[in-house]
Amino acid sequence: MRILVTGAAGMLGTSLVPVLRANDHSVLATDINTSDPNIERLDVRLIADVMRFAEKFRPEIIMHLAAETDLETCEQRRDYAYQENFIGTQNACVACRHLGIPITYISTAGVFDGMKTEPYTEFDEPNPINVYGASKFEGERVVRDTIPEHYIVRAGWMVGGGEKDKKFVSKIIAQLDRGAKTLHAVNDRFGTPTYAPAFSKVLEKLTRTRYYGTYHLACMGRWSGR
Repeated sequence: MRILVTGAAGMLGTSLVPVLRANDHSVLATDINTSDPNIERLDVRLIADVMRFAEKFRPEIIMHLAAETDLETCEQRRDYAYQENFIGTQNACVACRHLGIPITYISTAGVFDGMKTEPYTEFDEPNPINVYGASKFEGERVVRDTIPEHYIVRAGWMVGGGEKDKKFVSKIIAQLDRGAKTLHAVNDRFGTPTYAPAFSKVLEKLTRTRYYGTYHLACMGRWSGR
């Protein structure tokens, strides 16, 4: 397929794009923050930019990874979070609707409130408790409302991003690099560490099935920061 990938310079994108190309897809990799000459600059918050890329490349599917995932940034800059996670997603949906193609939207376990003691399933009702989760859930809503042929994929706690990892693992490593004698980590949250390359391989297979809908995609087991 011809695939337009947004957020290709991020942790998941750097794993997904090679997987897509290894499976003979023609990929246009885009991101707003990149110095990689193989990734073209696209600000998904700007509808004109999104439509220009869509018209030029004529993809058969858009895989929308672009998002603001940092919890603190989202809390401190609410409008920015919604521009990235909702408006950017809405713009991707407009392009998909214009071309008559499906969309793959990467969402998050953060759409839930964390009160359930067992793993969440696709049939549980979202109830986000922070700006990040709420803005990503609004992204889910606009996908469902505008593009019937969609894959909404809620990811587990992503690991395995190497230098692109800005999440828990990288924060622990950063503390060790600074010579910390005491490590600071949340210990009241449980999740499923999900290896980005493995996630990418399953995601590529999913988007070829045409079994549209909402999916939870994670590795086995669960873990906390304790």
